[in-house]
Amino acid sequence: MCECGVPMAKLVQLYRILNLLSLDVASGAVVSALFFARLMNVHVRPFGFVCLGLTVWIIYTADHLFDVWTIKIPASTARHKFHQDNFKLLRIVLLTMITVDLILTVFIETPVFHWGLGLTGIVCLYFIVQSKLKFVKEFVGALLYSAGILLPSWPVAEKPLSPLILLLMGQFLITALINLILFSWFDYQRDLQDRRESLVTFLGHRIGKFLLIGLFLVQGSITVYLRMHSQDPVVVMVFAMMNLVLVFIFWESNFFSLDDRYRYAGDAVFFFPLIYLVA
Repeated sequence: MCECGVPMAKLVQLYRILNLLSLDVASGAVVSALFFARLMNVHVRPFGFVCLGLTVWIIYTADHLFDVWTIKIPASTARHKFHQDNFKLLRIVLLTMITVDLILTVFIETPVFHWGLGLTGIVCLYFIVQSKLKFVKEFVGALLYSAGILLPSWPVAEKPLSPLILLLMGQFLITALINLILFSWFDYQRDLQDRRESLVTFLGHRIGKFLLIGLFLVQGSITVYLRMHSQDPVVVMVFAMMNLVLVFIFWESNFFSLDDRYRYAGDAVFFFPLIYLVA
């Protein structure tokens, strides 16, 4: 039993480090992008997915570094404390990855590059105004994340997207939004302590809870509709499983609040599209 426990403990520790660095988020974004490329029957150059992974990591890391830069006291969350302790090193790595990402954009498709420029402008604008509009951080984050997921494939899709695929895009957007609001809901007390603003600190913990319940009900309704009209039950199952995990995290909040378990499990839901890719 000890022999099994030691490797498992090491794997858990490794995943915690990957999560602190947002590398699992970037990997999940690539998996989700491959999922939508398959749905749209679009061939995407590998450079497009590499740029997406790098860009997601850059945005998340820059956002965390900006957060800790504004905190004048030791951060209360493990993620922000990690970025606070390694601020200088992560800043150097961030600038390096930005340079690599810019170089790799030369090799992606022209339509994707043009759409990417527009999305980059929106991201830059977000970072400029986010200090005054932090209560919309989750909405903007979900929109940017979802747009990034679709960026490698949608601009080069040869056929108009069907209503069902558009609905799946909307369901993915809501899933990303639930993920971010759920994290803010768990971080409510620590955000107040560190004077970080979020949608939940703006609305209050109780209203945030009802907002999550409402979004879960919306997702359930969409899943039932898709089950009745979609000809691909695996796709419906993937989204159902993603949201059921988020519901379970919310329902068992006492368990998942320990040691940031909610964050590890919540970020892992974006690997569920692998089921469709290997099916």
